[in-house]
Amino acid sequence: MSLFSIWPAFGFSANPYSQDTLSADDTGDLLLVGRDAESNEMQRLVGTEGSFPTLEGPIGVGKSSLLEVTAYRMRRACLEAKQGELYIPAVARFQPSSDLEALEAEIYRVLAQTLIRYAADFEVAGLFRPDVEELNKWLNSSKYSSWQGGGGALGFQANTGAGEEGNTGEGYTKSGFPTAIRHLLATAFGEQRGGIVCILDNLELVETVGAARTTLDHLRDRVFNLPNVRWV
Repeated sequence: MSLFSIWPAFGFSANPYSQDTLSADDTGDLLLVGRDAESNEMQRLVGTEGSFPTLEGPIGVGKSSLLEVTAYRMRRACLEAKQGELYIPAVARFQPSSDLEALEAEIYRVLAQTLIRYAADFEVAGLFRPDVEELNKWLNSSKYSSWQGGGGALGFQANTGAGEEGNTGEGYTKSGFPTAIRHLLATAFGEQRGGIVCILDNLELVETVGAARTTLDHLRDRVFNLPNVRWV
C-alpha cells in the first residue's frame, strides 16, 4: 500500500471498498463471505469429470471472486487430504478475444506457469512432482536454448550448443510447446485425479451471440479438451 494511503489510519491494510477480484489465497478465502453454499456446489461441479460449469450474474456481483476462492479451497482440501488428488488454480484468468490464436497461445503459457508455481504441491498431495525445471528456464529466463522436435524433457530433443533465441521469438511459439504442455498435463495428475482450474471470464464482452459461439467452438476443439484442465 502507498505510504500516503488513508486506510491504515482507519485500521485497514487495504481499501475495504475495492472492487478488485479476490485472489486464490488465504486473504481471498477470508474475505469471501456468505458464499459457502455456492462455493461448495461449484467445487462439486468442477470436480465432476466431463462437466463444464458456468456461472452467470450481473457485472460486478463477484463471480470471478467466487471462482478464484473456490479453486483455492479445492487446492487446500487436496493438500490436507493427501490422497493423490490435486486441483490448483490457474495463475491467470482468460478473457475472450477476437485473436483466437493469441488467446490459445496465452492459455498454454498460463498452464505452464501454473505447473511451475505449484510443482511442490504434487508431492504434498501424494503425487509425483512434475519435472518443470527446464520448462521454468525456458519460459522465465531471458533466453533459452533452441529446441527441435522429438523426445526429451519437454517433449523435445535438446540440440545442445545450437544457439539461443528470446522467449518471444517465432521459434518459441511454434516449436511444439503445446505438445509438451499436453504431455505434462496428461502425466502430472495421474489417473484423472484433479487438474488445473481455468476461468474463461467476462464472456459477455464478445459482441454477438455468433461471435461468442465461434470463440467457444474454436476453444472446444483446441483447448477445452486438454487433459486435466477444468474449465469454468
